[in-house]
Amino acid sequence: LSPSTAYYDLRHKKEIYERFAVREYWILDPLRRSAEVYELRESKFMLTQDVRGGKGKITSQVLGGFELDITALY
Repeated sequence: LSPSTAYYDLRHKKEIYERFAVREYWILDPLRRSAEVYELRESKFMLTQDVRGGKGKITSQVLGGFELDITALY
């Protein structure tokens, strides 16, 4: 997220991605040092991973084997 587009990314873009059946949506927030992963289930995004405090890993269900250690980002 960037301060100038955060609202758009969290609201409008998420709705557009749901409508077009994007299977996975990641939100990385440098101010909160967090990462959230949403997966499309029954046409709605569901929060499946939530890492806070600048430490931890998130993994992709779409890109098999891909994971991100957010410690490296923050």
